Amino acid sequence: TQSPTCVVVTHFTNNLGDMVCATPVFRAIKKKYPNTRLVVVGSKKNAELLSGLRDIDEYIPIQSTFRMIIQLRRLRPTWGIAVNPSPHEVGVLFLSGAQSISSFTYPKSFGKAFEALARMILTVPYEPGKYVPLEYLKLLEPLGIIDSDTQKHLAVNPATLTNVQEKLARVRIDASKPIVIIAPTTGQTYKEWPHDRFAHVARYCKDVLGASIAVIGAPQDVAVVEKVVNAIGGTVYNGVGDSIEELKALLSLSKLIIAGDTGTVYMAEAFGVASVVIIGVTDPVEHPLNDATHKVVLPETQEFVLRSVVSNYDTVDVKKALAHLEQISAHKVTFAVDDLWSVLFPKAQRLRPQQ
Repeated sequence: TQSPTCVVVTHFTNNLGDMVCATPVFRAIKKKYPNTRLVVVGSKKNAELLSGLRDIDEYIPIQSTFRMIIQLRRLRPTWGIAVNPSPHEVGVLFLSGAQSISSFTYPKSFGKAFEALARMILTVPYEPGKYVPLEYLKLLEPLGIIDSDTQKHLAVNPATLTNVQEKLARVRIDASKPIVIIAPTTGQTYKEWPHDRFAHVARYCKDVLGASIAVIGAPQDVAVVEKVVNAIGGTVYNGVGDSIEELKALLSLSKLIIAGDTGTVYMAEAFGVASVVIIGVTDPVEHPLNDATHKVVLPETQEFVLRSVVSNYDTVDVKKALAHLEQISAHKVTFAVDDLWSVLFPKAQRLRPQQ
């Protein structure tokens, strides 16, 4: 295949995790064609997430459709890749003059507009229940790029890293101890494990494993994060409301994140951070890894499973979803943490006997 001069990837999502899961696509393109100009079009929020990533030559924030088309037409894209198969994304790429466009076809119709556009582009099937980053990589196959490397990629601003290190020092976080991040919120109520159990696990990491603790959350999570921080007690870094740049820096300094099914887990993975992910009704195969340094904790049984694209999240029975999470005890999570800690620090001495 002739080397494309310019490739435009559109991903009109505001979710951090979804965008992180697309970074293997950027790397695969640059690995195959290092001299190709790679342009990503996405939300302003995700511009900060991808800031500093060397695989991307230009990031264009979502704006009026007319202005985006004008900007992209000036680039004369050889290829266009629409990560979300919406008429909007595909339409923008089509009108930008991209010579070849790749997108997904789903089992369910997205209306006549998309059906009409789909006849003029290259399409691949999206398979619910499969690992999402691998599905994203399939978008490259019609364009001649075969890659299965799902490693996520992000970059940290050196000045921000120094700033975060200074913030940790000011609250007397011991940098010589491994930092464990606790992420008690997910942005979606039906995914959230009881907050008091997060505090219990954090105390275990601090008092038994000898870790330093940081609790993170979005600005709207102030009350929850403060409650968890107070329940943990002692010296804890409160990272609620940190910028995305600061969050990336904090993650890069950490060893382990304990969280629900949230995009922060994928950000952590990009920095080689181990994870324990607590899942109620989302599909454990679609999202988190489950290997020596990435543990998934599930309820005994999942009465129903939500999968990306084919599930209507607006109609989730929150009460039933939370009942799944209630099945997961704090002890079960500390057991997973212990198992992982033995891999991360095989010679570490516990401060007191295991609970």
